[in-house]
Amino acid sequence: MGNWAELCSDILRLIVDQFSKIEDIAHFGGVCRPWRSVSVEKWHFSIVDPWLMLAEKEDSDERGFYSLSTKKVYHINLPETQGRKCWSSYGWLITLGLDLEMHLLNPFSRSRVTIRFPPPLGLPNQYEPGIDPEFFRRTFIDKVIFSSRPSVPCEDDKKCVVMGIFSEWGKLAFLRMGDEVWTHVCTPKAGFHDIVYLNGQFYAFSRKGKLVMVDISCPDPKTIEIAGLPEGRNAAGQFYLVESVGELFMLARSVYMGYVGYYEGDEDEDESYIYETDEFEVYKFNFDNMNWTLVKNLDNRAIFVGVNASFAIFPSNHSGCEPNCIYFTDDNSYGLMKDSRLEGGAGKDMGVFRMETGKVDYHYKVPDMLSRICAPLWICPSP
Repeated sequence: MGNWAELCSDILRLIVDQFSKIEDIAHFGGVCRPWRSVSVEKWHFSIVDPWLMLAEKEDSDERGFYSLSTKKVYHINLPETQGRKCWSSYGWLITLGLDLEMHLLNPFSRSRVTIRFPPPLGLPNQYEPGIDPEFFRRTFIDKVIFSSRPSVPCEDDKKCVVMGIFSEWGKLAFLRMGDEVWTHVCTPKAGFHDIVYLNGQFYAFSRKGKLVMVDISCPDPKTIEIAGLPEGRNAAGQFYLVESVGELFMLARSVYMGYVGYYEGDEDEDESYIYETDEFEVYKFNFDNMNWTLVKNLDNRAIFVGVNASFAIFPSNHSGCEPNCIYFTDDNSYGLMKDSRLEGGAGKDMGVFRMETGKVDYHYKVPDMLSRICAPLWICPSP
């Protein structure tokens, strides 16, 4: 038998053109370097639907990924994520374990290499010494995003900047691939909800409703306020920043929290605590007048928010998604607590908010939703 690695590129392209599923392209690319080169080329021109990475299963190294297009769950062997909380950006996972180390890996690359980030323990505004590692893993990091898709090898990619929101105070810090320490950004006391990279610049939205530009070019990185809350909007709720084709959007998520099943005077009635998203409001930012404008539709976009880096796609090219919808996951760290009143853990508050009707529907409801370590999150497959 001949050497399969020596098949000409034209024949390899004919083979890979028969694949319609990302997992088949990924497996094809794992055979050898020439096959990977062709699979990456195919990947860039393929229909790439966002996947929902499900909660880990006990005593299993496999992780389930729910495909919106096929409505099926695919399993990938990912021992690197076992027992670790995860975040996603540009198709990569950032993980934090009880060892308090941060790792970076691409779950869809068969030649996975785990990159170790500097530990965040050196950042200011930390918890008291001796903090329980489980508490640290659950609450210390809110969000981690990249300025661009990391290149391989990642350690040499100085163009990719990693920005994160750390600690209960929601502080900002960043690093470039290969840095040995995180660089602290001087931030307001209130902290931040979300961060985004747009047109060569990081932006963040504070817990007090301020949009700021994050200046990391100066010796003492800092934030510069450029806008306040939209008119008539208060700072209550969870906020997200989303970049789409050079435009900036802000999503305000309203959540109902309370007890159900309890009636005064009825001692036998069970009560349960619920945490459910009621609605979203969406605003578009105008950089000319530095103001937000409420929008009633997403111009055929679908937006994905949660602990992942927020992103938008146009579902006309993605058969599994619907336009003018917001796909959200449960990013409430309270559900990860062992003594949480949310039975089973985090992961219940997931769904699709339809802008046209103002209604919430569930997009996925089977086992492997709930977790005390890492709730499901959105990720876009990347070679």
